[in-house]
Amino acid sequence: MVRRANGCTLHPCQAMLELMGKVVHVRDVPDEVHDKLAGLAGDQGLSLSAFMRREMEHMARRAEAAQRNAEVMRAARRKIRSRVPTEEIVAAVHEGRE
Repeated sequence: MVRRANGCTLHPCQAMLELMGKVVHVRDVPDEVHDKLAGLAGDQGLSLSAFMRREMEHMARRAEAAQRNAEVMRAARRKIRSRVPTEEIVAAVHEGRE
């Protein structure tokens, strides 16, 4: 048996399952999409699973970055609205175009 830090015990198989990543099963993938992804994976010397795992990791990082960027933009908009009149912003934009 494997003992957790909180005192609970797990069967070794359960402990191993907790260490493994999650399984994602995608249904109804069109043949041409599957073939294209498998080809891209093969071109890079990866299995389809390894390729998809890497791409999902990239997607998750991009989503996190987009969320952080959106928060920065919201904070900047709040700050601008509270201090600079819209007319001044529009005038500065027009000035920058000339």
